[in-house]
Amino acid sequence: MDILSVCGVAIIGAAIVLLLKKWHPEASLMAGITVGVMIFAFALVRLEPVFSAVSQLAEKSGLPTEYGVILIKSLGICYLTQLASDACKDAGAETIAGKAELAGKAAVLLIAFPLFSQLTQRAIELISL
Repeated sequence: MDILSVCGVAIIGAAIVLLLKKWHPEASLMAGITVGVMIFAFALVRLEPVFSAVSQLAEKSGLPTEYGVILIKSLGICYLTQLASDACKDAGAETIAGKAELAGKAAVLLIAFPLFSQLTQRAIELISL
């Protein structure tokens, strides 16, 4: 499956959502979420070489592999949060979408905090020299 197939699935999914919205709004929401998850799964499968490349670069650079893991986890959180937020917006729940985005930002901050802490300690060590 290539990007043209993904675009085709997206367009057909959007048409189905529009058709269902008229008669079965709850089914329309589920169809939209299903198409979104299908496209998200396709993107994850296609990104596997990127994740491998990031891991190899982290190993070659001499940096701890935990930095690459933090980057990949943060990207995953961002993608999942965006998917959830878009689904909430499609359902008309703007406030819930905003809270989902806030939770995603907090999760990224929580994952990146150990890295931030290490960088701060290094900066303090350099300043005190």
